[in-house]
Amino acid sequence: MEFISNTHNETIQNWIKRILNYMLKNNLLSDEEIYFLHDKKYSKLVFGIGLPFFVDSQRDTIVSGHTRYWQEPIGSYYVCKEWWKEKDKEYETKIYKWLKRVLTDYVECGLSRR
Repeated sequence: MEFISNTHNETIQNWIKRILNYMLKNNLLSDEEIYFLHDKKYSKLVFGIGLPFFVDSQRDTIVSGHTRYWQEPIGSYYVCKEWWKEKDKEYETKIYKWLKRVLTDYVECGLSRR
């Protein structure tokens, strides 16, 4: 596996992109976790976002007339872009908790944010 160095003052969005690029490239997300990342309730509970973390098609990226997902997929998935600056610390805490569960050696992989 390739080591990716962390970037100081990284936005939540850029950190998520870096985490997902690494995890998907190295096949580190289980099928079960990918399934859960498509679930709105799971995404709310785990990350504090109001939409599914992943959707599979570009047509699903538009919700209530607004684009709510990055238009460039990461791997095969479109990722929710609804991460608010004022909730940065909350998101960071939740992402670290998730990382500890799904990739216990995330620090050694260079996936820490700061």
